[in-house]
Amino acid sequence: MAEKSTFIKLDRNILNWGWFQQGETLKMFLYFILTASIRDRQWQGVALKRGQLVTSIRQLADKLQMTPRGVRTSLNRLKSTGEVTQQSTNRYTVITVNNYDKYQSSGTPGGKRPAQDRQAGGTAAAQEQEYKKEQKDKKDQKGEKRQTAFVPPTLEQVRAYCAQHNLTLDAERFLNFYQSKGWMVGSSPMRDWKAAVRGWRGGRSTTAYTGSRSYDLAQLQRQFNRFDE
Repeated sequence: MAEKSTFIKLDRNILNWGWFQQGETLKMFLYFILTASIRDRQWQGVALKRGQLVTSIRQLADKLQMTPRGVRTSLNRLKSTGEVTQQSTNRYTVITVNNYDKYQSSGTPGGKRPAQDRQAGGTAAAQEQEYKKEQKDKKDQKGEKRQTAFVPPTLEQVRAYCAQHNLTLDAERFLNFYQSKGWMVGSSPMRDWKAAVRGWRGGRSTTAYTGSRSYDLAQLQRQFNRFDE
């Protein structure tokens, strides 16, 4: 049965590791970390602990595309510096990745990880949860921006804007007109009411908005519909 997806951790200090420049040795070490069992289990009657894997020289040569001699050389290097230990029988070899919890992020059996591991940044699950939270926050912020992209002005705001820019406009009629249209400009939602104020004044005679309130609203709306479209 396949293990659930997990992640490994690599400290950037690996760049200073003595075997980093030895490509085959580095490849073998990463292979051990990636294939070692993440929990205690049984494999064909062999009791494997967390951080162990069953293999052989021939199998490693095949998986890593190395010669048997190259496999032995790299394995001896890793054993000489304490990265792994090896237990061999006439049937198989058990490789143990020493300090496995430093590389595997899924935590130790029983729940708690070593203090240094907790301080190193948490489990892969916690990191993924944090990433999802950041993405959700960004999405919420974008949604909020879309929702607040346009806020209809108040009568006082329109009057203040007209006074600031010396515009002659009946602010109340402007608001009533666009409120009746649902703040639509043609077939599109309004995005900039200040531009609409400038367009309203620039496209019509001033007397159309400052004259008597006795006017044909239907005719006026048809005129403005053509103007907005």
